[in-house]
Amino acid sequence: MINSLQLTWKKYEWVWIVIIACLTAISSEIKLVPFEQIDFRFGLGSIIFLLLLLIRPTEHIIRTGLVTGLVVVLFRMGIESAFRQTPVTEAFFRSAPTFMFYSVYACSYKWLKVDRLKSNAIQLGIIATFIEIIANAAEHLARFSVTQIPIGLDGWLLVIGVACFRSFFVVGIYVSIAQAYQQRELTKNLTVNANIYSEKLYLTKLMRQTEEVMAHSYQLYRTLKKEEHPAYYSALHIAQEIHEVKKDSQRIYASVEDIAEEFTQPIQLSQLLYHVRVSNEAYARYLGKSCTISITQHGEMLIYQSAALLTILNNLVANAIEAMTIGKVQVTVTVANEVIISVQDDGEGIQQVDEALIFEPGFTTKYNQQGVAATGIGLSHVRDSVASLGGEITLVHQVQGTCFIVTLPKIQLEE
Repeated sequence: MINSLQLTWKKYEWVWIVIIACLTAISSEIKLVPFEQIDFRFGLGSIIFLLLLLIRPTEHIIRTGLVTGLVVVLFRMGIESAFRQTPVTEAFFRSAPTFMFYSVYACSYKWLKVDRLKSNAIQLGIIATFIEIIANAAEHLARFSVTQIPIGLDGWLLVIGVACFRSFFVVGIYVSIAQAYQQRELTKNLTVNANIYSEKLYLTKLMRQTEEVMAHSYQLYRTLKKEEHPAYYSALHIAQEIHEVKKDSQRIYASVEDIAEEFTQPIQLSQLLYHVRVSNEAYARYLGKSCTISITQHGEMLIYQSAALLTILNNLVANAIEAMTIGKVQVTVTVANEVIISVQDDGEGIQQVDEALIFEPGFTTKYNQQGVAATGIGLSHVRDSVASLGGEITLVHQVQGTCFIVTLPKIQLEE
């Protein structure tokens, strides 16, 4: 089995090496002319080669460079012979020095361990520039041995400038791709963690309620047995069944807890607020509503209780969106000794007679087009989440719109 997996991986590794070689060969024939006054042009081959190595490194960097150099040489020879009627021997000597460029580039890439520098864009750009200069020097040395035409000082300065431009251009693209990927992973982890946190909260309430029902059932059994009532055995059976439900809930909770630990990671408050805006804007589009979400942040901090805070914000913002057809949700977060969160919308608002009931489980003022009531658990869930962090949530009475103020101890979010 292990040997089979190793063979499969090697096969896919070779496929990726061939893809790198082919894309590099094709892009090397796409020329750019950076200066109109100077007869100088460069291909995009090294740009694509470096970018592909950064995006998905191969285990055999040197082999990748050798294969890429060979494919580029053969590709250029084919173009020279087929379209420009150049003799094969001449086409070979004109194209062969390129092999040195990719071979030396790959050797330098491995020797300098470029993959370890990906977290530092400036350092990565400098090393990539140095590698390209070395590879260009090797190529020009090989070309000089064939043509005996040296490259002057101006030519070398141009080579260095182009190497610097190409390397930092590639690093810029790679950093953009890496950041987009990291943001996607962060969004996925935040969503999963918030959902797990919600389920944990419901399971905690379920276990507490089950414990209370079990205690009442057992007390009923003892009372009936003391009175020698014939139904005492049924009461005992009910208590036993409830006890089994409790144990199953505990097992589920333990599994959820283990999964949650895999996604636990501290994030910046600004990152979490960005996720709140993006995800809820998508939710508004899903509901077919024209709502904008504006976030104002005063102060920055590292959030360790990201799932709890995300659950609170998502529920409040989602409730605001559901209460409007067109409008704006304004989220304001201020970081001081406490974290104060304000979520305000310009919807129809909550009637004063209902304000005392909005945090009660099951209470709702929202109905869909078929007249079916919403679940009514959102705000009660928010209240429980806020309480679990030692905070408070209040509804600010307004004539127009709705405004909730959440106050959380900063230390609770940092633990």
